[in-house]
Amino acid sequence: RSQTIQALIKRHRETEPDATLLLMRPPGRHRYGVIRRDATGRIVGIQEGGGTGGEVFAGVAVWNCDFLRRRLPKVKPDEEKGEIHLTAVVDGDGRFEGVECAYEEGMGVNDASDLAAATAIMRRRIIAQHLNNGVLIPAPDLVYIEDGVEIAPRALIEPFCVIRRGVKIGAGCVVGPFSHLRAGTVLEDGAEVGNFVECKKTRLGRRAKAKHLSYLGDGDVGEGANIGAGTIFANWDGRKKHKTVVGKGAFVGSGSLLGAPCKVGDRATTGAGAVVTRGKEVPAGDVWVGVPAKPLKKSAAKEQTE
Repeated sequence: RSQTIQALIKRHRETEPDATLLLMRPPGRHRYGVIRRDATGRIVGIQEGGGTGGEVFAGVAVWNCDFLRRRLPKVKPDEEKGEIHLTAVVDGDGRFEGVECAYEEGMGVNDASDLAAATAIMRRRIIAQHLNNGVLIPAPDLVYIEDGVEIAPRALIEPFCVIRRGVKIGAGCVVGPFSHLRAGTVLEDGAEVGNFVECKKTRLGRRAKAKHLSYLGDGDVGEGANIGAGTIFANWDGRKKHKTVVGKGAFVGSGSLLGAPCKVGDRATTGAGAVVTRGKEVPAGDVWVGVPAKPLKKSAAKEQTE
């Protein structure tokens, strides 16, 4: 945390030692350098090789440059591995201060297990910040939200959602369960994305809904539109990606495939299983059905009554 680094610098300026070290106390066995102190409590060394519990060096320090210029030329490589350890300059001949931090702040990442642990810590911090801002997350341990996500107060994030960096979620939105929102996705106030829906670089307007089993890639969905279960925005033509536009109040039937670039106009409807091919536009208010999708013809009886 920035506050910890600021505290480290402040202590160094106040006490003017040869170095001020960031210290922590890991639980159980570890591979950190162990702090050695004399009978008076003065830091007199750092023993590399790890240990169990105790006080260790977190690998962060503020150094006196003159001290380093004098001492670094005298540091010899480790006899076993041939490595040069900066910690070798910390001994009984210098004056050293320490500032202790929580283990979660100072822990190192040396393998996949460490990375997973550090990621979990950061995820909890990110989710805690959203909760403090008024976002509703009923199961915080079952949601993955990356840094760089904007979520307005009163939005609801259901369990088992993955929300990537660069996503914006408005007030009163509902996400999940089991939703995946990728970079560039924008949910305007009151929009809803539900079970097994993946959105990438797509805007859903106010109160628009995509509740089930859909992929919405490179799209623009108008206010109040409804995206039926199983809808696919087929944005990739094998060479580049294209945009799909769904107008205000439009109704996209279950299982529709919209081949980008294409457009479904305001208040237009596609029937279940319709395939709107690339380059086509469903005019405002029209109903298109079939494979490939075409305008639904009115019956003769209906035409006579109009």
